[in-house]
Amino acid sequence: MDSGENTTDKSQFPDQEPSTPLSDYAKKLDEALKQRYLEKIECIGIDPILIKGKNFDPDCLPLVESADILTYLVLETSYYTKDQFKNFRSLEAFNQLVNGFVTSVQGHKTSEKFVVLAKVRHSQRMNDTLITVWIISEERGVIIGAHCLGCKAGLAESCSHIACVLYYLDSRTKIHEKLTFTQMKCQCILPPFVQDVEYARVRDINFKSAKKLKSELDENIENLMNDDCEQFYEENKKSKIKDKSVPVPTQGDMDVLFSELSECKIKPVVLSLVQPYTESYVKSSRHITTVTDLFDKKYLELSYPELLKVCMSIKLDNTKENIDQVERETQLNKERS
Repeated sequence: MDSGENTTDKSQFPDQEPSTPLSDYAKKLDEALKQRYLEKIECIGIDPILIKGKNFDPDCLPLVESADILTYLVLETSYYTKDQFKNFRSLEAFNQLVNGFVTSVQGHKTSEKFVVLAKVRHSQRMNDTLITVWIISEERGVIIGAHCLGCKAGLAESCSHIACVLYYLDSRTKIHEKLTFTQMKCQCILPPFVQDVEYARVRDINFKSAKKLKSELDENIENLMNDDCEQFYEENKKSKIKDKSVPVPTQGDMDVLFSELSECKIKPVVLSLVQPYTESYVKSSRHITTVTDLFDKKYLELSYPELLKVCMSIKLDNTKENIDQVERETQLNKERS
């Protein structure tokens, strides 16, 4: 990868003052945070947000590897606490990568350093504006600094949004080790960006865990060879349009399914609506008469003496066994709630 064409010429910024120019975002930071922000961008001499978009190239990216991610997120020292980040939780940020939360990852080389700019979707607020993340690194992947413009944790420089962009760079590095430069379209194995999270039928939802998806991504990259790049591309394209139609089950199929479900140790709730299994879901205490079962709207029209006569005429024959049964089921319901 020839990154020389994307090297910043200082003459591109004629208005640059001796002090490092800052974006409006950086100017609004508290003084301590602004000072740290300046320290991080000092090595490139300009706020990454101010670098013009035309200078960024999706092919001009550093060779970040897993060791670089571990070193930065776990072993790097926090500017604020003077302790190691030890941000093991951000090591799980591959969840956002494999679920298509990362997009517009582009790089630019300036002052012998790589500046990476990316957009990441909020993990909790899917409809919010995408978060901007920038990362400064050496060509071989050593992370010099990073910043997330969309969350408070990003000020601490090791949030999950930064981490998932690092995982993107790591996956891309692995692909480049397997392929020649002319076979860039095999980057289709990287998870595509999810534009919208729409409602879908159950059969169309991928219920694989993020760890499983990450494992499959690593396996695809590991098995990727130059010779089968075209084949992988075609198979991947076909897999996205394969027929997902499911034949309608017959009544016999459903009877077999319900019969097998009825043998489960834990009662499936679906059988509570299917005959002849519904009876097993009715509690035995349901047939025991209680005070609330005696309610009748016609009694609302009675006078107090008349109501007393009705009460005296009613007799509840609840045995000790019935009372014990109600107590047991009441206690069981309380424990479950």
